[in-house]
Amino acid sequence: MHLIKNPSFRVTVISLDLDDTLWPVEPIIVAAEDNFYRQIQRQFPRISDALPNEQLRTKRIQYMQARPELHHDLSTLRTHFIDELLQEHDYAPDSERLLMQQFKQDRNKVDFYPGTLEALRKLAQKYTLVACTNGNADVFKTEAGQYFRHAISSEHVGVAKPDKRIFDLVCQKVGCRAPDVLHIGDNPQTDALGALHAGMHSIWFNREQQQWPHPQQPHATIKHLDELHELLI
Repeated sequence: MHLIKNPSFRVTVISLDLDDTLWPVEPIIVAAEDNFYRQIQRQFPRISDALPNEQLRTKRIQYMQARPELHHDLSTLRTHFIDELLQEHDYAPDSERLLMQQFKQDRNKVDFYPGTLEALRKLAQKYTLVACTNGNADVFKTEAGQYFRHAISSEHVGVAKPDKRIFDLVCQKVGCRAPDVLHIGDNPQTDALGALHAGMHSIWFNREQQQWPHPQQPHATIKHLDELHELLI
C-alpha cells in the first residue's frame, strides 16, 4: 500500500472495477473463447474448416478494433461479429443468440484474487458497494454479487470510463455526492484518473507494482483489496 495524498476517506460508497481488480480477466476470456471455438466446430464446421482457431481469434480482434464506436458495448460488438461470421460462411444469423448466451455464461465463471471475497464481505458491512465496469461481466452472476447493491456497465450506460457520466451514475444510483464515493480500479486512465476528474476519491489497484504513468496522482495505491481496511479506519 502506498498513500500518495492524505485524504480523510470519509466515504459511504465504494465503487469497484471488476476485470483485473476483483479477478484476472485474461484466463476467463481465453476459456470462454476456447469454448466458443468448440461450439463453432460442432455446429458450424464450414467456419472451422476455413478458419483455424488462431485465425478466427485474429479476425475477431481485427473486427472489434475496426469499430471503436462500439467499444463501450462489448456484448453487442461480439454479437455483430458472430452474425457476420455466420453469414459470411452461408449460415443463418444466430437469431436465438445461443453462441452469445454461452459466451456470457463462461464470461462470468471467474476466479477471484486471493482474499477478495473476504475483503468484499467486510467492506459490505460498512459501505454501499457498487460495481462499475467497462466490460461485460455481471457481478451478480458471480459469488461476489451478494455484497453489491448496484452494478453499472458501459454497455448499459452508452459511455465508458473515464467518461464522467458513468461515474455520475454511481452517485445517482445510490443518492450521494461524488466526494462520498471511493472508486478503486486497475486502469490508471479509466479508473484512477476518471474517478478523480469526476470528483471522487480514487485508489489505483496496482497488483503488478507498475510505475504510475501520469503527473496527476490518485489518493493511494494498493496491491491487495484487503489493504483497504487499513486505509479506511
